[in-house]
Amino acid sequence: MVPQTLAECDSLGFDIPTWIREGLIDYVCPCDMGFPDFNVSYDQFSSLTRASSCFLLPSRYSHVVSGFR
Repeated sequence: MVPQTLAECDSLGFDIPTWIREGLIDYVCPCDMGFPDFNVSYDQFSSLTRASSCFLLPSRYSHVVSGFR
């Protein structure tokens, strides 16, 4: 799970293009780390994964919340 834009990933030192190109990850799951933004585009990630064996698994939530009712 990584931030939902490549710019955010880059600012945190996550070199997603290299990870995908070098086959270091099996999938990438961009997601919001707080509140979901339902208008986010995953085009940048899909252009990186399309020609690779890396899967793109976008998520709208960063984790499953438990304990809340």
